[in-house]
Amino acid sequence: MNPSSKFKSYINVFFILCSAFMAIVALLNFHVDPYNELGRNTIGIYFSTERQDKSNIEHIDHDALIIGSSRVANIDAGDLRYYQFYNASFASALPEEISAFLAAHAHHQKLVLIGIDFYMFNEFAFEWQEIDQWEQNQFPWYEYLLSLRVFKDSLNALRYARMKKDTPVSARRQEPTAPTLKQDFHPEKFISWIELFQNRNYNHYQLSTRRIEKIVQTYRLLESRGIKTMIFINPLHPQIKNLIINTPLKKTYHQWILSLQKEIPRLYNLSDPVWGFGQTTQYKINDPSHYTAQTGAAFINIILEKEKDQGLSTGTGN
Repeated sequence: MNPSSKFKSYINVFFILCSAFMAIVALLNFHVDPYNELGRNTIGIYFSTERQDKSNIEHIDHDALIIGSSRVANIDAGDLRYYQFYNASFASALPEEISAFLAAHAHHQKLVLIGIDFYMFNEFAFEWQEIDQWEQNQFPWYEYLLSLRVFKDSLNALRYARMKKDTPVSARRQEPTAPTLKQDFHPEKFISWIELFQNRNYNHYQLSTRRIEKIVQTYRLLESRGIKTMIFINPLHPQIKNLIINTPLKKTYHQWILSLQKEIPRLYNLSDPVWGFGQTTQYKINDPSHYTAQTGAAFINIILEKEKDQGLSTGTGN
Protein backbone atom coordinates (compact mmCIF):
# COMPACT_ATOMS: atom_id res chain seq x y z
CA MET A 1 0.00 0.00 0.00
CA ASN A 2 1.46 3.32 -1.06
CA PRO A 3 1.63 6.25 1.44
CA SER A 4 -1.24 8.07 -0.26
CA SER A 5 -3.60 5.08 0.04
CA LYS A 6 -2.51 4.53 3.62
CA PHE A 7 -3.30 8.14 4.51
CA LYS A 8 -6.74 7.87 2.88
CA SER A 9 -7.43 4.71 4.90
CA TYR A 10 -6.58 6.52 8.13
CA ILE A 11 -8.84 9.40 7.13
CA ASN A 12 -11.69 7.02 6.34
CA VAL A 13 -11.29 5.22 9.67
CA PHE A 14 -11.18 8.57 11.46
CA PHE A 15 -14.41 9.74 9.84
CA ILE A 16 -16.10 6.40 10.52
CA LEU A 17 -15.15 6.60 14.21
CA CYS A 18 -16.28 10.24 14.44
CA SER A 19 -19.57 9.39 12.75
CA ALA A 20 -20.10 6.43 15.07
CA PHE A 21 -19.40 8.59 18.13
CA MET A 22 -21.77 11.35 16.98
CA ALA A 23 -24.42 8.72 16.26
CA ILE A 24 -24.05 7.41 19.83
CA VAL A 25 -24.30 10.98 21.18
CA ALA A 26 -27.45 11.67 19.16
CA LEU A 27 -29.09 8.36 20.09
CA LEU A 28 -28.40 8.78 23.81
CA ASN A 29 -29.60 12.40 23.85
CA PHE A 30 -32.72 11.35 21.94
CA HIS A 31 -33.42 8.44 24.30
CA VAL A 32 -32.70 10.19 27.63
CA ASP A 33 -33.82 13.70 26.61
CA PRO A 34 -32.35 15.19 29.83
CA TYR A 35 -33.94 18.64 29.32
CA ASN A 36 -37.23 17.18 28.02
CA GLU A 37 -36.78 19.28 24.88
CA LEU A 38 -38.28 16.50 22.76
CA GLY A 39 -40.96 15.48 25.23
CA ARG A 40 -39.43 12.01 25.58
CA ASN A 41 -37.97 12.24 29.10
CA THR A 42 -39.09 9.30 31.24
CA ILE A 43 -36.73 9.43 34.25
CA GLY A 44 -37.38 12.97 35.47
CA ILE A 45 -35.59 16.30 35.30
CA TYR A 46 -32.58 16.67 37.61
CA PHE A 47 -31.40 19.91 39.21
CA SER A 48 -28.56 20.25 36.72
CA THR A 49 -30.98 20.50 33.79
CA GLU A 50 -34.24 21.85 35.22
CA ARG A 51 -33.68 25.40 33.93
CA GLN A 52 -33.69 24.06 30.40
CA ASP A 53 -36.90 22.11 31.00
CA LYS A 54 -38.89 25.15 32.11
CA SER A 55 -39.24 26.49 28.59
CA ASN A 56 -41.56 23.56 27.89
CA ILE A 57 -44.17 25.69 29.66
CA GLU A 58 -45.55 26.50 26.20
CA HIS A 59 -46.69 22.89 25.82
CA ILE A 60 -48.37 22.52 29.23
CA ASP A 61 -51.93 23.67 29.91
CA HIS A 62 -52.09 26.26 32.69
CA ASP A 63 -53.60 29.64 33.47
CA ALA A 64 -51.36 30.59 36.41
CA LEU A 65 -47.65 30.42 37.07
CA ILE A 66 -45.59 30.20 40.25
CA ILE A 67 -41.82 30.69 40.21
CA GLY A 68 -38.96 30.92 42.69
CA SER A 69 -35.99 28.89 43.91
CA SER A 70 -35.90 25.24 45.01
CA ARG A 71 -37.98 26.21 48.05
CA VAL A 72 -40.90 27.11 45.81
CA ALA A 73 -40.12 24.22 43.45
CA ASN A 74 -41.06 21.87 46.29
CA ILE A 75 -44.72 22.98 46.09
CA ASP A 76 -47.03 20.61 44.22
CA ALA A 77 -48.84 22.76 41.64
CA GLY A 78 -51.82 20.42 41.87
CA ASP A 79 -52.42 21.40 45.52
CA LEU A 80 -53.01 25.08 44.70
CA ARG A 81 -56.56 26.42 44.44
CA TYR A 82 -58.62 28.38 41.94
CA TYR A 83 -56.18 28.17 39.03
CA GLN A 84 -54.34 25.54 37.03
CA PHE A 85 -50.75 26.28 38.03
CA TYR A 86 -47.46 25.61 36.32
CA ASN A 87 -44.50 25.55 38.73
CA ALA A 88 -41.61 27.14 36.84
CA SER A 89 -39.22 27.24 39.83
CA PHE A 90 -35.64 26.04 39.64
CA ALA A 91 -32.80 25.59 42.13
CA SER A 92 -30.71 28.66 43.04
CA ALA A 93 -32.91 30.97 40.97
CA LEU A 94 -31.83 34.61 40.97
CA PRO A 95 -34.10 37.62 40.36
CA GLU A 96 -32.55 38.36 36.97
CA GLU A 97 -33.17 34.76 35.85
CA ILE A 98 -36.75 34.87 37.09
CA SER A 99 -37.26 38.17 35.31
CA ALA A 100 -35.85 36.86 32.02
CA PHE A 101 -38.05 33.77 32.18
CA LEU A 102 -41.22 35.75 32.89
CA ALA A 103 -40.45 38.33 30.21
CA ALA A 104 -40.25 35.48 27.70
CA HIS A 105 -43.05 33.20 28.90
CA ALA A 106 -45.62 35.19 30.91
CA HIS A 107 -48.09 36.60 28.39
CA HIS A 108 -51.49 34.93 28.64
CA GLN A 109 -51.66 33.76 32.26
CA LYS A 110 -54.29 35.15 34.62
CA LEU A 111 -51.93 35.09 37.61
CA VAL A 112 -48.21 35.00 38.38
CA LEU A 113 -46.78 34.34 41.86
CA ILE A 114 -43.10 35.11 42.47
CA GLY A 115 -41.33 33.75 45.55
CA ILE A 116 -38.21 35.57 46.72
CA ASP A 117 -35.67 35.31 49.54
CA PHE A 118 -33.26 37.71 51.21
CA TYR A 119 -30.25 35.60 50.27
CA MET A 120 -31.06 35.97 46.53
CA PHE A 121 -30.24 39.67 46.76
CA ASN A 122 -26.71 39.12 48.06
CA GLU A 123 -24.53 40.27 45.18
CA PHE A 124 -21.36 39.31 47.05
CA ALA A 125 -22.36 35.64 47.22
CA PHE A 126 -24.20 35.53 43.88
CA GLU A 127 -22.71 37.68 41.16
CA TRP A 128 -25.04 39.71 38.96
CA GLN A 129 -25.83 38.01 35.65
CA GLU A 130 -26.56 39.96 32.49
CA ILE A 131 -29.36 38.02 30.80
CA ASP A 132 -30.74 39.60 27.64
CA GLN A 133 -33.40 36.99 27.06
CA TRP A 134 -34.29 33.55 28.36
CA GLU A 135 -34.11 32.04 24.88
CA GLN A 136 -30.33 32.16 25.07
CA ASN A 137 -30.66 28.86 26.96
CA GLN A 138 -32.45 27.12 24.08
CA PHE A 139 -31.13 24.74 21.40
CA PRO A 140 -32.23 24.00 17.84
CA TRP A 141 -33.23 20.31 17.75
CA TYR A 142 -30.18 19.25 15.70
CA GLU A 143 -27.79 21.02 18.08
CA TYR A 144 -29.60 19.43 21.03
CA LEU A 145 -29.10 15.93 19.65
CA LEU A 146 -25.43 16.45 18.80
CA SER A 147 -24.44 18.59 21.80
CA LEU A 148 -21.65 17.20 23.97
CA ARG A 149 -22.99 19.27 26.88
CA VAL A 150 -26.36 17.55 26.53
CA PHE A 151 -24.56 14.21 26.15
CA LYS A 152 -22.79 14.81 29.45
CA ASP A 153 -26.12 15.65 31.11
CA SER A 154 -27.65 12.51 29.59
CA LEU A 155 -24.90 10.40 31.16
CA ASN A 156 -25.35 12.20 34.49
CA ALA A 157 -29.12 11.67 34.34
CA LEU A 158 -28.63 7.93 33.84
CA ARG A 159 -26.12 7.86 36.69
CA TYR A 160 -28.48 9.79 39.01
CA ALA A 161 -31.36 7.49 38.07
CA ARG A 162 -29.24 4.43 38.88
CA MET A 163 -28.38 6.02 42.25
CA LYS A 164 -32.12 6.69 42.72
CA LYS A 165 -31.57 10.39 43.33
CA ASP A 166 -34.66 12.57 43.65
CA THR A 167 -35.75 14.78 40.78
CA PRO A 168 -37.31 18.24 41.27
CA VAL A 169 -39.71 17.55 38.39
CA SER A 170 -40.86 14.03 37.63
CA ALA A 171 -41.17 12.74 34.08
CA ARG A 172 -43.93 14.51 32.13
CA ARG A 173 -45.56 15.79 35.34
CA GLN A 174 -45.70 19.04 37.29
CA GLU A 175 -45.14 17.88 40.82
CA PRO A 176 -42.16 17.34 43.10
CA THR A 177 -40.91 13.80 43.47
CA ALA A 178 -39.11 14.01 46.79
CA PRO A 179 -40.03 11.10 49.07
CA THR A 180 -42.78 11.73 51.60
CA LEU A 181 -41.70 8.98 53.98
CA LYS A 182 -41.06 10.14 57.53
CA GLN A 183 -37.36 10.74 58.12
CA ASP A 184 -35.39 10.48 61.33
CA PHE A 185 -33.77 13.60 62.73
CA HIS A 186 -30.00 13.74 62.27
CA PRO A 187 -28.50 16.64 64.28
CA GLU A 188 -25.28 16.64 62.25
CA LYS A 189 -27.20 17.13 58.98
CA PHE A 190 -29.32 19.87 60.50
CA ILE A 191 -26.30 21.74 61.85
CA SER A 192 -24.41 21.38 58.56
CA TRP A 193 -27.33 23.01 56.71
CA ILE A 194 -27.35 25.93 59.13
CA GLU A 195 -23.59 26.40 58.77
CA LEU A 196 -23.76 26.11 54.98
CA PHE A 197 -26.55 28.67 54.79
CA GLN A 198 -24.67 31.11 57.01
CA ASN A 199 -21.29 30.72 55.30
CA ARG A 200 -22.62 30.86 51.76
CA ASN A 201 -25.41 33.41 52.07
CA TYR A 202 -24.93 35.68 55.07
CA ASN A 203 -21.32 35.93 56.25
CA HIS A 204 -20.59 38.57 53.61
CA TYR A 205 -23.69 40.38 52.45
CA GLN A 206 -23.99 43.10 49.81
CA LEU A 207 -27.59 44.11 49.13
CA SER A 208 -28.18 44.31 45.39
CA THR A 209 -30.23 47.36 44.44
CA ARG A 210 -30.14 46.08 40.85
CA ARG A 211 -32.03 42.98 41.88
CA ILE A 212 -34.60 45.00 43.81
CA GLU A 213 -35.10 47.14 40.69
CA LYS A 214 -35.34 44.01 38.53
CA ILE A 215 -38.12 42.52 40.66
CA VAL A 216 -40.01 45.82 40.67
CA GLN A 217 -39.62 46.12 36.88
CA THR A 218 -40.88 42.57 36.44
CA TYR A 219 -43.92 43.25 38.61
CA ARG A 220 -44.79 46.32 36.56
CA LEU A 221 -44.19 44.53 33.26
CA LEU A 222 -46.56 41.69 34.11
CA GLU A 223 -49.23 44.04 35.42
CA SER A 224 -48.95 46.05 32.19
CA ARG A 225 -49.66 42.81 30.32
CA GLY A 226 -52.89 42.43 32.27
CA ILE A 227 -51.56 39.66 34.51
CA LYS A 228 -52.38 39.84 38.21
CA THR A 229 -48.99 39.57 39.90
CA MET A 230 -48.18 38.80 43.52
CA ILE A 231 -44.76 38.59 45.12
CA PHE A 232 -44.18 36.72 48.36
CA ILE A 233 -41.19 36.66 50.67
CA ASN A 234 -40.67 33.07 51.73
CA PRO A 235 -41.14 32.16 55.40
CA LEU A 236 -38.06 31.19 57.40
CA HIS A 237 -37.22 28.41 59.81
CA PRO A 238 -36.54 29.99 63.25
CA GLN A 239 -32.88 28.94 63.12
CA ILE A 240 -32.41 30.49 59.68
CA LYS A 241 -34.19 33.67 60.73
CA ASN A 242 -31.87 33.96 63.73
CA LEU A 243 -28.95 34.21 61.30
CA ILE A 244 -30.48 37.52 60.18
CA ILE A 245 -32.43 38.97 63.09
CA ASN A 246 -29.79 38.40 65.76
CA THR A 247 -26.93 39.82 63.69
CA PRO A 248 -25.97 43.18 62.13
CA LEU A 249 -27.82 41.97 59.01
CA LYS A 250 -31.12 42.85 60.67
CA LYS A 251 -30.97 46.48 59.52
CA THR A 252 -30.21 45.49 55.91
CA TYR A 253 -32.98 42.89 56.01
CA HIS A 254 -35.59 45.46 57.05
CA GLN A 255 -34.23 47.92 54.48
CA TRP A 256 -34.74 45.24 51.80
CA ILE A 257 -38.33 44.60 52.86
CA LEU A 258 -39.18 48.31 53.01
CA SER A 259 -37.69 48.90 49.55
CA LEU A 260 -39.96 46.21 48.12
CA GLN A 261 -43.05 47.28 50.04
CA LYS A 262 -42.64 50.82 48.76
CA GLU A 263 -42.84 49.73 45.11
CA ILE A 264 -44.96 46.56 45.08
CA PRO A 265 -48.61 46.83 46.22
CA ARG A 266 -49.21 43.07 46.32
CA LEU A 267 -46.24 41.97 48.41
CA TYR A 268 -46.75 39.26 51.03
CA ASN A 269 -44.04 39.01 53.70
CA LEU A 270 -44.56 35.45 54.90
CA SER A 271 -41.51 35.69 57.17
CA ASP A 272 -43.58 37.97 59.41
CA PRO A 273 -44.67 35.97 62.52
CA VAL A 274 -48.27 37.10 61.99
CA TRP A 275 -48.60 34.54 59.20
CA GLY A 276 -47.79 31.64 61.51
CA PHE A 277 -45.22 29.89 59.33
CA GLY A 278 -42.30 29.99 61.75
CA GLN A 279 -42.80 26.56 63.35
CA THR A 280 -39.98 24.03 63.06
CA THR A 281 -42.47 21.30 62.11
CA GLN A 282 -43.32 23.22 58.93
CA TYR A 283 -39.84 22.65 57.53
CA LYS A 284 -37.90 19.60 56.39
CA ILE A 285 -36.60 17.81 59.43
CA ASN A 286 -32.94 17.71 58.33
CA ASP A 287 -33.00 20.70 55.97
CA PRO A 288 -34.18 23.89 57.71
CA SER A 289 -33.63 25.96 54.56
CA HIS A 290 -36.64 24.32 52.86
CA TYR A 291 -40.24 24.24 54.03
CA THR A 292 -42.31 21.14 53.29
CA ALA A 293 -44.52 20.90 50.21
CA GLN A 294 -47.57 20.97 52.48
CA THR A 295 -46.41 24.19 54.16
CA GLY A 296 -45.81 25.83 50.79
CA ALA A 297 -49.23 24.86 49.45
CA ALA A 298 -50.86 26.06 52.69
CA PHE A 299 -49.49 29.60 52.58
CA ILE A 300 -50.05 29.98 48.83
CA ASN A 301 -53.68 28.95 49.26
CA ILE A 302 -54.07 31.49 52.09
CA ILE A 303 -52.75 34.21 49.78
CA LEU A 304 -55.13 33.12 47.03
CA GLU A 305 -58.04 33.09 49.47
CA LYS A 306 -57.22 36.61 50.65
CA GLU A 307 -57.04 37.88 47.09
CA LYS A 308 -60.35 36.20 46.28
CA ASP A 309 -62.03 37.75 49.34
CA GLN A 310 -60.73 41.18 48.38
CA GLY A 311 -62.27 40.73 44.95
CA LEU A 312 -59.27 42.03 43.02
CA SER A 313 -59.71 41.80 39.29
CA THR A 314 -57.29 39.83 37.14
CA GLY A 315 -54.48 42.13 36.08
CA THR A 316 -54.81 45.73 37.11
CA GLY A 317 -52.18 47.22 34.85
CA ASN A 318 -49.97 50.14 35.84
